Amino acid sequence: MRLRDTLALNHRQQRDAKVAAMRARAAESAAKYAQAEANGKRAAAEQAALRQQHPCCGGSGYRRPDVPFGHPLFGKAVKCEEKGCRCHAAILQGRIEKLSLMPKDLIAAKATWRTFPVGVDRVALASVRNYAKGINTEREQQRGMVLYGKNQIGKTGMAFCLHNELRDATVPSVFIRVVDFLDRCQVAKLNDEEPERFFVLMDNFAGVTHLVLDDLGAEKSSDFREECLYKLLDRRAKDPACYTTITTNLDLLELRDKVGDRVYSRFGVGDFYLIKVAGEMGALKGSK
Repeated sequence: MRLRDTLALNHRQQRDAKVAAMRARAAESAAKYAQAEANGKRAAAEQAALRQQHPCCGGSGYRRPDVPFGHPLFGKAVKCEEKGCRCHAAILQGRIEKLSLMPKDLIAAKATWRTFPVGVDRVALASVRNYAKGINTEREQQRGMVLYGKNQIGKTGMAFCLHNELRDATVPSVFIRVVDFLDRCQVAKLNDEEPERFFVLMDNFAGVTHLVLDDLGAEKSSDFREECLYKLLDRRAKDPACYTTITTNLDLLELRDKVGDRVYSRFGVGDFYLIKVAGEMGALKGSK
């Protein structure tokens, strides 16, 4: 084959390849446009349904008060609680729900106060239920609670039921194992592309109304992890609107040795109920 023919063939192949690539991009763009159009129509339908169900705020959770010019609230958005509207609380709970990592066995069992095993410490259970009522009614009480005792005697189950009751009452609540929280902190801290991610994560956990820290003392110790725990508990201790529930398989002296005096001072004295859960280890298999 002559050089001229070879060059012509190469040119046609390159041209055909470019045309094929352009057609593929056009098809991809058309598919994305169709998907965006479908999503837009679906979102518009959902928004129309929300506006019909919640004419007060359109389902956004906020509304602008109908007040005259010069009023302090003129032109400002406020939380909508008109006629029992719970949009704002539902939206907030949906956002913080992503923070929780709850035990799969308790989720599957749909644990509630009524379904709680008979063999659990009923005195401790009554204390937890009373604590939940105090948070719901904003009654003056301690800012947190530590459930401690042997393994598999119902501590995690009690904390899980407490978390569910508060969620059902639209009180923002997050449930997470301490190990998982510290792992998230470590991953966020090592993320060089998003250095602010660690601070956003800490803000989310530090600001939620109720936080369950499950199985404190089971985590591996390090200066970074101790500092994360201290910052979290210290910020929550200083906020009168925050409640913290902690579970641990260690007794209080063992827990103090494990986490250190600095972290322990944020919950071991003063504003926390210290509740020992009685029972034989392993009596409630699958519940700590």
